[in-house]
Amino acid sequence: MRMRICLTILLMLVSIPCAFAEYDQESAFSALRQGEGWKLVHPVQIDLIEVETEMEALTEVYQYIAKRYKFIEDIKRIGRGESWTPANEMIERLTGDCEDWAILMVSMLRFNTTKPIPSERIWVMCNYEVRHAWVLYQDEDGNFYTINPSPFRKLQICLGKLFDPDLIFNDKITAPASALGFDMLGIEKRE
Repeated sequence: MRMRICLTILLMLVSIPCAFAEYDQESAFSALRQGEGWKLVHPVQIDLIEVETEMEALTEVYQYIAKRYKFIEDIKRIGRGESWTPANEMIERLTGDCEDWAILMVSMLRFNTTKPIPSERIWVMCNYEVRHAWVLYQDEDGNFYTINPSPFRKLQICLGKLFDPDLIFNDKITAPASALGFDMLGIEKRE
């Protein structure tokens, strides 16, 4: 009897979700609306990536993820619509879709390069209507770039934004994009 109780307690403890468990879309957006982007974007346990410029950091981090990451839509991976995964879990699992890739990329650009990008210039941006997430980067000259997480492994850095984001976030900032004055910019591909 005592062994059965211990086993039951152990199974209950194992099934309790950790603080950084996957979020479904509704709970992810709820957490983000409450300013909790730090629950998704945070330092990850990998070696620093050596770079000299921020643009080199964008390229190297993208390639790091592309070489290790399997792009799988949530519906195929977990059998339901949306799941937002914190960066620390992405390093371990390395599967997911656009928002998972964007969250991991922003985390690595913030904390895991020798040229970290400040929080006021790198964000995950998402658009509810098109159900997509991207990385939005602002260079030191004030130019905006969109990095599109892609299952095709080819880095696409576009000058401007592809869509107006509804929400932007990172480890320090979570806000409706309109509150920060974002509007549509022209698109110019840069390979």
